[in-house]
Amino acid sequence: MNTYMSALSDRYGSKSMRERFSRHQKYRVWRECWIALAKAQHQAGLNITLDQIQEMQANIDVFDWEQLDRLEASLKHDVMAHIHYFAQICPSAAPIIHLGATSAFVSDNGEMLQFIGALHELEEDIIEIRHHLMRFILATAHVPTLGYTHYQVAQPTTIGKRFAMYLQDMDLVLDHLRYTTSTLKALGLKGTTGTQASFLALVNHDEEVVRKIEADVMNILGLETIMIAGQTNTRMMDVKLAHVCEMIGAAAGKFAQDMRLMMHDGIVSEPFGQHQVGSSAMPYKRNPILSEKISGLSRKLILDCSNAALTTSTQWLERSLDDSSNRRLMMSEIFIVSSEITQSMIKITSGCVLNVQVNQRLLEEQLILLSIENILMACVKAGGDRQHWHEVLRTLSLHHRQSGSMSSFMDELMQTPGFKLTQEQMKEAMNPSHLIGLAQSQAINYVKESQMNYD
Repeated sequence: MNTYMSALSDRYGSKSMRERFSRHQKYRVWRECWIALAKAQHQAGLNITLDQIQEMQANIDVFDWEQLDRLEASLKHDVMAHIHYFAQICPSAAPIIHLGATSAFVSDNGEMLQFIGALHELEEDIIEIRHHLMRFILATAHVPTLGYTHYQVAQPTTIGKRFAMYLQDMDLVLDHLRYTTSTLKALGLKGTTGTQASFLALVNHDEEVVRKIEADVMNILGLETIMIAGQTNTRMMDVKLAHVCEMIGAAAGKFAQDMRLMMHDGIVSEPFGQHQVGSSAMPYKRNPILSEKISGLSRKLILDCSNAALTTSTQWLERSLDDSSNRRLMMSEIFIVSSEITQSMIKITSGCVLNVQVNQRLLEEQLILLSIENILMACVKAGGDRQHWHEVLRTLSLHHRQSGSMSSFMDELMQTPGFKLTQEQMKEAMNPSHLIGLAQSQAINYVKESQMNYD
């Protein structure tokens, strides 16, 4: 193929999300807006017939893309090109198509239909991710694992507790997504500068009729209407939408980066296909390809989402057109990228594997160091001097850690004069279940909380 094609056209995003922002769907929703306007104007008593509306409805999916491309090349205006073409295939309705409206009527209201549909699809993905995470958390809530702060070994947690952090992040995304969906408002019928003057002229300056037409149009489309606007809807709606996608990028990016770190140590594994190839050079490799993809796309998504606020902040008075070229790229792409991220998270969370033996070995390698505080407390309980045994444990642990032989630490400690702990007491002090605090119950309780609040 001899022309550029974006990876978002065929590689990334769900098929349904790409279709939602396809050329066909974009212009189909424009026609839905024109039909809704004609219906509302007919109900208000304007000279629009049911036959005209039925003709428009019958041709809603008829497109000649070559003809449309020629019209747009000639007119240099995409909305006018589509008005002309729709009038050609709906000759009886031609006089009333787009009656009283501006381009923003179809572009802004049509986009909002697309955006709300996209949010619903992302919501379904996030719900599925959450359910996969819940099952994994409940299965691993009791499994101790090394904790890390500053990516240095720290107090143990459990696998389930760690994954409960990812569940909580996705719950926060879901909460904001649902709030955003419920508070979005579309442009409605506002006219060239937001005053509705053209619609007022159509109905002999009857304000109530204008309000009724707008209410009926938006009721047909299933959209809420914003009260105040210029020629276009406030681009603060874009900021609201972008923030949802930005949160997806942030939460998924954190999850993916942690997966990559855990896979480096062999603690967990992504699902790996029977014929999947990890490396063209090293046949044995199992790279974290899904997590790496999420990491890369989440960075792009977070950066792209910042564009919404920048564009909003630079709009002039009742309208400027510099948002158009920017939004054509940005608004659809943030949803398609978000879709690819959530779809990839579904694949990981539904097939994530805990490598029990590797996790256990890594924990045991650090268990002596992690248990030193418990050993100190046991020495004191056995009648020892806290300061004395603190110094003994500090000196021995530093020496053996530097030499890389913590196993001999135990032997030397047991032979230290005055050391009274038995082998059984040492095993008790080093029991991983005594090092994880409330991690298990925290994980289980959060799953219950999540189910109650978000399912």
